[in-house]
Amino acid sequence: MAVLLAQGRLLDANAVDYVLLALYFVFVLGIGYVARRAVSTSLDFFLSGRALPAWV
Repeated sequence: MAVLLAQGRLLDANAVDYVLLALYFVFVLGIGYVARRAVSTSLDFFLSGRALPAWV
């Protein structure tokens, strides 16, 4: 599948690209799911309970 860029060029994406994109979304959603278990109040939501590591 080809994606049209702003300059009129085509960007060819193959199956490997879509697999990597899907893995990225699974990883990000997984972080959200794990973080959701630690959030119980709105204050925890905004401050992250000060328990999330810096890499998140």
